Amino acid sequence: MALKLSGVLNQWKNFDLPTVQRELDAEVAGMGQRQDESEAARKQLIELSREFKRTATEETKGQVAPLLKSFQSEIDKLGQRSKAAEVAFLGLYKKLTDVTVRVDILSLK
Repeated sequence: MALKLSGVLNQWKNFDLPTVQRELDAEVAGMGQRQDESEAARKQLIELSREFKRTATEETKGQVAPLLKSFQSEIDKLGQRSKAAEVAFLGLYKKLTDVTVRVDILSLK
């Protein structure tokens, strides 16, 4: 049992979890700012789209409408994908934070 535990601890030491943790901490710290920037850019695009709809001729609107709808749909999909990736990342981040504590406790024995 002690040999197996020693092997697991060696694997974690080689993985260099503290360094990985610092890298993940830095990523988490920047996530909020990127989310705010993305939301601001999205709001600006919505406003530009509304302005276009107010000022463009009906003919131009008709020609551009399918393209705008395509872009809007793709932006929405990218937003959903980004949120899903962030949720997955934060879930993994939380689990790695918990593991760090457990490995430190085990290495003290």
